[in-house]
Amino acid sequence: MTPQEWRPTGICPDAPSLQHLHHLPTTVFRKYAYADDLAIMHADVDWQAVEWVLTKDMATVGEYLQTWKLKLSTTKTVSAAFHLNNKEAKHELKVKYNSANLVPFCSETKYLRVTLDRLLKYR
Repeated sequence: MTPQEWRPTGICPDAPSLQHLHHLPTTVFRKYAYADDLAIMHADVDWQAVEWVLTKDMATVGEYLQTWKLKLSTTKTVSAAFHLNNKEAKHELKVKYNSANLVPFCSETKYLRVTLDRLLKYR
């Protein structure tokens, strides 16, 4: 389906970013969406596998956004790791977007007003 063929049904025409969320491309990672906020997640025991999958799928999302003439909010986009392994507490994910831009790593981040940290305390 191309952007020209797609017609919104029952969605506010003043909110173009909301019209496209249910058409997200197929990816390896899981997608969690609420309104125009999107969180992606991938679980693995190997850090390199997580970084590779997220980088690959971010490229897929980038192509999708370009097709629909949308832009990723780079000021709100971060990578974070949630685990209980104290030996790996300082590991920072290296996820790229568009092959050049490294997605900033944060030890804790907010999603839908909930602060998510390494131990998932949900403060």
